[in-house]
Amino acid sequence: MSASCLLSGSAKFLLSLILCFFSFFTSHGGWESPHDLAEEGKAPVALLPYPNRIRWDEGKLFPITEKAVTVELRPSVEKWEESISPALSEVFEKVEYVEEGGTVQILMAPLRKELGEEGYELEITSAGIRITSRNSAGLFYALQTLRQLKMKEEKGTAFSCVYI
Repeated sequence: MSASCLLSGSAKFLLSLILCFFSFFTSHGGWESPHDLAEEGKAPVALLPYPNRIRWDEGKLFPITEKAVTVELRPSVEKWEESISPALSEVFEKVEYVEEGGTVQILMAPLRKELGEEGYELEITSAGIRITSRNSAGLFYALQTLRQLKMKEEKGTAFSCVYI
């Protein structure tokens, strides 16, 4: 006779519950954060997921003072403008595309293999924002992080200065 036959229905349920509880708190699906919780807790902004590499420039902000943000895409391809405009409009009130000198620079760099398939670099300084990714997936995740870094200020919108 098997062990499961010896247990009543409520005992089986309780055993299942205990096993689920134990596995939930001891396993993270084979993934471990490269940061300890104390480091993540000290971050000025709680980011999900928390980036592998991050350097905060605490106390510094990139303010958006104009209604429109100028975006420079490299390479400048019309299809990129069409595909990222909806995502950018979730972050910025109004977007204008420029050939060069944009306050937001988006660089598509398919040869930057070290970024991985969904990776990106995001640099926010007091002078502007620069996003580098290999493909649209990396750009998508960079924009999701940018959305989380957006703060409402008295004089408009600002972003915490950071390098990811």
